[in-house]
Amino acid sequence: MIDATQIKNTVRWKEKDVNEVRFSDYEIYHAINEVLRYITARLANMQSDLLEREKTYGRDEFVGGAVFLPDDFMSVKGVYRTADHYRLHAVSDDHVDADTFRLFAGRIYATQEITLHYYGKLLPVYEGGQVMLPDMFLDAIVKLTRLVLNNTDVDTMTQAVTTETDAIVPRRKYNNMRPKMPFFV
Repeated sequence: MIDATQIKNTVRWKEKDVNEVRFSDYEIYHAINEVLRYITARLANMQSDLLEREKTYGRDEFVGGAVFLPDDFMSVKGVYRTADHYRLHAVSDDHVDADTFRLFAGRIYATQEITLHYYGKLLPVYEGGQVMLPDMFLDAIVKLTRLVLNNTDVDTMTQAVTTETDAIVPRRKYNNMRPKMPFFV
């Protein structure tokens, strides 16, 4: 994890603003949070494991058959029954049974205890907060924050995020996986 104050101080040093004349703390944190939104979008498109989260809901947490989704929820990776780790299937109507779940209006509906595997977003940071990314992202976040502070064009910013993220994030999920052959031997 990266300390938000460290990012702020590094941005000030790189911008030669150690006396806090050009940018306020508010402006820097606002720029950092904008960068985190861009990085979240890029990592989500890559289905990166850096955004994978897990939450287990006990039966007593359900009210009316539903429970609220986590605050950082973006999309579902899978929903499993906690008892036997059976993967539940999504339904779009009101009927939910032991083998199905439903997402509706910021809630998940199920009939028993479940474990939700999902992609979460990077939450905004403020003074003393932590960015939930590995330390290797520090320089990229500083560089991109400086672009935002200096009013860089949105298209340029999007391209810069893509370039920086692709340079950092290894495609490590399936690197050592053998390719499937079209025949059996």
